[in-house]
Amino acid sequence: MVGSDDLTYNIDTLKIRNLGVQWLPYLAYGVVDVAGREPYLPENQQDQEDLGLCVISSPIYVFIPWDKKEAVVHGLRVSIGDRFLPISPERNRLLNCGPRKCDIEHVLAALVRALVPTVNVYSYGTKSLAAYFLFLDDINREDAVELDVGCYLRPNAGSITLVKPRAGAQFQEGSFGKFPMLASVQRTNIGATFGSFRWAAFGEADGVVWKVKIYSGLVHCLKSFGRETNFGTLPKTGKMFHTRISQGREFLIGWGKIKIGGIMLKN
Repeated sequence: MVGSDDLTYNIDTLKIRNLGVQWLPYLAYGVVDVAGREPYLPENQQDQEDLGLCVISSPIYVFIPWDKKEAVVHGLRVSIGDRFLPISPERNRLLNCGPRKCDIEHVLAALVRALVPTVNVYSYGTKSLAAYFLFLDDINREDAVELDVGCYLRPNAGSITLVKPRAGAQFQEGSFGKFPMLASVQRTNIGATFGSFRWAAFGEADGVVWKVKIYSGLVHCLKSFGRETNFGTLPKTGKMFHTRISQGREFLIGWGKIKIGGIMLKN
């Protein structure tokens, strides 16, 4: 699972429902952020109402049932009695301020005192090695775990790898799409539709939705600039504007040293 120079697995997105609180230290060890505002979730994961109230916002999102807010707040005040925690009167916020740091043990003690045996957990954009998640085999709850697994093929390739479906390939089930990458070249070169590829299908036997995305290492690197905290929104201050210019300049200067070869296979 750890991978090699030619094959590397990572976990990009993780969602676990009804995870026993005893497993939390495997995902959030040491100091964590007690949530101050509603979590920012990707557009295709706007389901906080279903996940619950966010109580930890870093290094992962941890959610509790909505009706347990008052009990967990009481538990936090007992476990960290020397800290002032301004509680928000709003239903969908825990703190009426920015995130406050504390030890995960304090949060665990509060959850136990509040009689919250399980929580919902969500994380995305982690790109963590799959070896860090081997403990999931011991949970024995396949129906409660959703993973976005990435496989980086030939990361040290000296060229940019583009893909497309094989000529004449038939997809009788599900949906697929191809996304040319070098648009200006491909407009003048008929048939040169290499780029990224996506396929999704529903397994009737097990009820699992399989989604496969294949794209180049360069696209994998550029995607990081599309996050809300980076180039996904317009800068609101002069400092942020200059920061983004510096980030773009550093990427253009140093991109030759980044492993942009190979392709990313995500399931």
